[in-house]
Amino acid sequence: MDEIKVHTNNVPRDIIYTAELVLYKFNLENIKSDYDWMAEEEFDTAEWFIHKGELYCLSDFMAIHNEFYNPNPPEWMMSWDGYLSLGFIGGLVIKYPRMDYDENEYDTERIIVGWY
Repeated sequence: MDEIKVHTNNVPRDIIYTAELVLYKFNLENIKSDYDWMAEEEFDTAEWFIHKGELYCLSDFMAIHNEFYNPNPPEWMMSWDGYLSLGFIGGLVIKYPRMDYDENEYDTERIIVGWY
């Protein structure tokens, strides 16, 4: 099997909160119907980002460094924080960028996205 490659431009993109989605011209009612499994409060506090024109919810991503749900992640995933499978052969990976002033702190208002 060939090695899996992750493609990213390493540019952090802003995390968007549900109340801000209308500013990006998204129809909140359509999104809400797609996420009808979420409780009202959970939907109202959800975090989103846009990648290649598509809207993604952070709660759809599986944590890579969770020993219970993902006990043996592949080596190529280890530098990322989460993944979302988009089919049999690919998906998205995300990670929080480091803060400029301290490499040990994460910028939780932005996200870096890659696809594999």
